[in-house]
Amino acid sequence: MSNRSRLFTLAAALIGALAALFIWESRREPRTLRLRRFRVHLPGLPSGLAGTRIAFLSDFHVNGPGHGNELTPLALDLVRREDPDLLLLGGDYFDHSRCHQHACLFDRLREFALVFGILGNHDLHRRGRYSGAIVKELGSRGVPVLWNRAERVALRGGEITIAGVGDPYIGYADPREALQGTAEPRILLAHAPSIVERLPPGAAALVLAGHTHGGQIRLSPFDRLTPLDSTWWLDRLFRHPPQRFLRGFHWVNGTLLYVSHGIGTTRLPLRFLAPPEAVLIELVASAPHPEEPCDQAARYVEELPSATHQPGEEDR
Repeated sequence: MSNRSRLFTLAAALIGALAALFIWESRREPRTLRLRRFRVHLPGLPSGLAGTRIAFLSDFHVNGPGHGNELTPLALDLVRREDPDLLLLGGDYFDHSRCHQHACLFDRLREFALVFGILGNHDLHRRGRYSGAIVKELGSRGVPVLWNRAERVALRGGEITIAGVGDPYIGYADPREALQGTAEPRILLAHAPSIVERLPPGAAALVLAGHTHGGQIRLSPFDRLTPLDSTWWLDRLFRHPPQRFLRGFHWVNGTLLYVSHGIGTTRLPLRFLAPPEAVLIELVASAPHPEEPCDQAARYVEELPSATHQPGEEDR
């Protein structure tokens, strides 16, 4: 066998191995839920709010093509065990608004003392034809939906503003209306991370978003969206502005942004390098990494060890 033939055989074997790895991982990963824990400092945070624990869940996609039906009760169970002071929900509860069945998967929401939610683009499918039913299902479980409005809540030794906007991805967000007249510190819920580019400097201490699924099928090492992420192509297919921020923490115009991978999937029952996640944030009194520049998210965030879970299995 010539050197050229050997090289061709080696390349074909490598491509085959990578393809097999992608197929195996993209099918396994959607069923493996990560519980991610962070310690986060918000500049200007009142000392009485230090120690506040916030859980964030987004993009459940119940009745969708993936494992949202299995992972939704698992995620709620995991964060309930952590006993958070506040649970925030980032929208897309039902894939393409299909809420006529399996709403019972959200029954555990009643066990949380304080919960707020917003709607995502899937909850507003068909021009919001079913959004009223989704709001009703959430309300019956004690979850007010913040639609371009805010509420002031007492947590531990202080107060904080929780604001929510309509989905920016399809043009329903009005951050001015949501934040007008509110007091600091503010946490803003927005389904799509593009909202941060519409906020005045420092308008919110923390923005929590989802929508991107971390790329869902991600071949890029970057935290910003690129053509190597399936989400990039979906944005263009449906003629929506691209979401620049793909996953994780970002410091944008004086605001700390977190973009969650979410829980379920849409369009395809696959994930790759973007595992589903539930998020727990503990607010702390000082920056975990003061040596980092003040305009970098790394200054304000410390990630703690995470745990992975699958339906019906013990913690690993």
